[in-house]
Amino acid sequence: MTKRYFVGCACVVAALAAAALQAAPAARPLRFMSFNIFGAGYGGFGAEEREDRAIAVVRRQSPDVVSWQEVNAGWWKSRLFRDMAEYGVVRGDEDEALVRAGAKLSERRANWVNHEPLMYRKERLALLDSGLDFYHIALQVEKSLTWAVFEDKADGRRFIAFATHFWWQKNGAESDAIRELNARHVLDRVAAVRAKWGDLPVIGGGDFNCEKGSPALNAFAAAGYADAGEVAPVRSKIPSEHGRLVRDEQGRCRGRVGKAGEKGHCMLDHVVFDLRGAKALRHDVVIDEEAIHISDHSPVVADFLLLDVPSAGAAPLKMVDIAHRGMWDRTVPQNTVEAIRRAYENGARWVETDFHHTKAGQMVCMHAEGELKRYTGCAKRVADLTPDDLATLDLGSADKLDRPYRIPLLDEVLAVVPKDGVLQAEIKGYSPQYADIFDETVRKAGLTESNIVVSSFQYDALKDFKARYPKYRAVWLAGLPRDKPFNAAEWIARCKAANVEVFCPGCDTTKNVMTRADADAVRAAGLEFRVYGVNSPADMRQAAYLGATGFTSNFWRDAFVWARVIGGISL
Repeated sequence: MTKRYFVGCACVVAALAAAALQAAPAARPLRFMSFNIFGAGYGGFGAEEREDRAIAVVRRQSPDVVSWQEVNAGWWKSRLFRDMAEYGVVRGDEDEALVRAGAKLSERRANWVNHEPLMYRKERLALLDSGLDFYHIALQVEKSLTWAVFEDKADGRRFIAFATHFWWQKNGAESDAIRELNARHVLDRVAAVRAKWGDLPVIGGGDFNCEKGSPALNAFAAAGYADAGEVAPVRSKIPSEHGRLVRDEQGRCRGRVGKAGEKGHCMLDHVVFDLRGAKALRHDVVIDEEAIHISDHSPVVADFLLLDVPSAGAAPLKMVDIAHRGMWDRTVPQNTVEAIRRAYENGARWVETDFHHTKAGQMVCMHAEGELKRYTGCAKRVADLTPDDLATLDLGSADKLDRPYRIPLLDEVLAVVPKDGVLQAEIKGYSPQYADIFDETVRKAGLTESNIVVSSFQYDALKDFKARYPKYRAVWLAGLPRDKPFNAAEWIARCKAANVEVFCPGCDTTKNVMTRADADAVRAAGLEFRVYGVNSPADMRQAAYLGATGFTSNFWRDAFVWARVIGGISL
């Protein structure tokens, strides 16, 4: 077996955290571990033959907080907690939680104990509050939620931690729905704790019994949470569930690691956190030999920095809602005159579309080759389209629409921009003639720079355009790398060098990469801060957290609903 060790930590975490510390200079990295330890006696594997290794794994990883799962009565009788005096244990009031869940204490069974306790390092953390909820007595009392409010003794920072284990069966939509209810129970409990203790950062984890894209994890995402295994700059993709325990020839307890794609080989264990309150530095699945031979699940370890959660201001955050490529659907293709006109007629003030300069000297509205082939079947590059192509290619052919939709020219698009409307024109297929032709077409359309904003991912193209026509406001679209911290000074300097007024990273790429302090630094430099790609409530929460003043969206009308649900946002 290949050995993998999540070593020590101090030097690795310090290197990763160095730049991030500027957002919260007093913060120290916090280590969170989640571990489904496999119930004592399950399959004939008692606690006594695994407790020494379990204690050794925890001490080697040295977490500040541990979320345990499957700590049944046998484990509570073991040395697992008793011998680690450096840790405190949050178990909760089991009688109170059982009654609240509908159980009769007169019928209490020996195994009706908290299977998902929290453990915390007493030297570093003080316990301020805690509680326990059982999810469903009728289904399975072993699945529960333990929560706690901790305070770092060194810097006074407070946070909420939770341990949980979701419903386990895999019978399709029914079980997915139960796990989603478990997730919403967690979110409701966190909201209640915050109502008492304030808007604290949240970090929690456990065996969610589901993978990326599941309804339960989507519920967390919609509430502004992220999975450390998806966003940490250093992260492991090794599946956390490696298969049931077996015995070797000598009768010793051994875990087995299945092959990729086999049953019992998936990422079921997750550490999630509120993006506003914490920053994930590193995530790892521990598969050294001792960890493997304790359970059918490997421990998951994640390192975080706690951030200062921005307080909500009295005035709502005003954001510009930009209709990305018009108002399009299965009946009206994107980037067509009809989609653009429909957006303006239905109340959009801003619309964003894409423009290429073809070799034939025409400015055409089209995103890229992928959409050209998908909608028309034409395999050409957009830059190679001819006047004949523009007159004959049908953007509605892929969906077999009743009428043809043509690829529009720039002047045709400008003709439907109202006098009080704004068109954000994204530069594609740039050429030496692009800026001159663009400006001339705008003037002929009777529009001014108040109606037009230019944007681009192509930094050099945007810089050249602005050097020629500084009167147009410019937006730099930036995809941020996930594997390194955001360097505000570097991005600001590049914006200034190109005479760009608006810095606009991808909303998804900012998650766990940018903090509110980073966005504030951009604004303090005199730049406007927007994001592109707000296509879900989770995206809008992130945009609001960063204080973005505008965004593009494929679902610009739905954004009004998201804003009302989230609150504190004015579109």
